[in-house]
Amino acid sequence: MYRILIFADSKYRDLPSNVLLKHTIQQKYPESIIIICSFNIWQSAIETFSPHLVVLTHMLGKRSKAIASFVRRNGGSVAVLYTEGIIEFKGKEAVFLAQKDSNYVDLFLCWNKEVASLIGDKAAVVGSPRFDFYKKPLDSLIDSKGLFCDKYNLDYARPILLMGDSWPSSKFKYSLKSFHRNDWKDLGNVKADKWADPDKFAEDQYAMQEQFKVYALAVMDAYPDIQVVIKSHPMSDFRRWSRWTTEHGITLVHGEYIFNALNAADAYATKTGSITAAEAWLMDTIVIKIGQEYDSSSSLEQHELDEWNVSTVGGFVGAVGNALLDQDDGVLDGHKEYLKKWGMLRRGSSAKLVTKKLGELLESSSKQPIRMPRLAILKETIRNHDIAHTIPVVDGFGNFNKAVTSQDVSYWYNKIAKVL
Repeated sequence: MYRILIFADSKYRDLPSNVLLKHTIQQKYPESIIIICSFNIWQSAIETFSPHLVVLTHMLGKRSKAIASFVRRNGGSVAVLYTEGIIEFKGKEAVFLAQKDSNYVDLFLCWNKEVASLIGDKAAVVGSPRFDFYKKPLDSLIDSKGLFCDKYNLDYARPILLMGDSWPSSKFKYSLKSFHRNDWKDLGNVKADKWADPDKFAEDQYAMQEQFKVYALAVMDAYPDIQVVIKSHPMSDFRRWSRWTTEHGITLVHGEYIFNALNAADAYATKTGSITAAEAWLMDTIVIKIGQEYDSSSSLEQHELDEWNVSTVGGFVGAVGNALLDQDDGVLDGHKEYLKKWGMLRRGSSAKLVTKKLGELLESSSKQPIRMPRLAILKETIRNHDIAHTIPVVDGFGNFNKAVTSQDVSYWYNKIAKVL
């Protein structure tokens, strides 16, 4: 019997894939105890659970290093299952390379060989369980367009343009600048030239986000019948978006899973290089890419610069008209190659492959936790955490409540168990 602890960063980003992994591991090792835990209680969770294995989402920053160090010192193993795996601009390789020499990690689980080659011998290419939800049978768990429209009071019969905000650092232009500088230094983001100056990056993000708003208003003015829906990034300033969308009569979708929103959209607009653009392609949804961030040093493939990539308001309005009113299919064959390269088109289940690799790690390890688990104390800690995070609140960063509770885990586990 193994004790496995999976840390979840946000219930609106990777929680479904974390729960899928929990379910898949449980099927292979039915007597094991697998707990998905919020990072908010990481120290107590490790001390009371005494895990054989901890799964992290990255090995960047003091928190991850402290977790991994503690686990290894106490006889456990550490695996990193990335939540990101696209090198969307030249220079970001340095951020992945910064994790290569970690002495605290036993196994890095990568989306694709491009990232795995940067990490080295400890890396395995597994894809990402996140994208299992775009294939059968898990795609049946995605909300229907009708359900989404009812939830957000949208007209099913009118076209829906979903616009994905992907500039979460914009808020650091006007608040918490010191936190941003220290956080980016801690995470190693400053190793990439494009991210070397956190203040300038935040200012550029802010300017792009403001232009994004101009694009939205221009579409509303040009095509009154099109419903514009803003899907804000989970780490964006919710308060600021809420004020702006209310002022202009735009539907704001914040605490929502991206695949539910994409399934309802007739077209999706986001910045060049966004991971969610690839997710839209997985659903055969037209993607209009706003290309302010493109430059000649980008490592993106040429099809990222196709006719659906725009850099002006007029170009964007025209592209929206072509996509939604002229019913252009908008999906290029090149997208499939892009998705395959970056580990999003695996034939089998990524969750099963991840489980296989984790199982090999557990079965080959001679290490054993030196402490005995105190499950009653852990359950009480989780219960208190759940109570503290049940009521939706906006924190000091402007983030809507994203903490993972046991109720969130149970919700997804029951849904996944029904179809697998």
